Amino acid sequence: VKRPDKMLMIWSVIQNRHPDWELIFLGDGQDRKKVEDMAVSMKLLNVRFEGRVDPIPYYKDAAIICMTSDYEGFGLVLLEGMQFGAIPVAFNNWISLKDIVIDMVTGIIVPTNDIRQYVEKISMLMSDENMRMRFSYNAIDQAKKFEIEKISPKWIKLIEEFNENHRDLSPHLI
Repeated sequence: VKRPDKMLMIWSVIQNRHPDWELIFLGDGQDRKKVEDMAVSMKLLNVRFEGRVDPIPYYKDAAIICMTSDYEGFGLVLLEGMQFGAIPVAFNNWISLKDIVIDMVTGIIVPTNDIRQYVEKISMLMSDENMRMRFSYNAIDQAKKFEIEKISPKWIKLIEEFNENHRDLSPHLI
């Protein structure tokens, strides 16, 4: 589902355009060895696999956070990175993405599974420091909209409205 293989394909082009950048994979899973082997067989440069680690120091250092998932319920990792100014770049493969990322304002939304476009868009972002600074500040502001103090009242209101509108239903129907 996370499709790290897509990121490796993207990186195979990006590494030549931006040899001073580094791709870091965080997390673990049953396919980690397979993905690491793929990176070696593709002769990729500047790729690290950190495994299961505290992501906060990486978010703080990251300029960009890439997501190549086929789908997500909600891309929490993007918001976590955005809090620290990491700019999200993701395929438009899941519906809630546009609730998190405003294309070309707080990050970049790439057409569904269009690897060529992903390469072009991320390369553009990597090449333009002013754009990165602007998107980074915007990402931090966007992430603030999801803070618990702002989201909790909305959830409470939604639950209260639901309860108010469904008082007549018997408990076994709810």
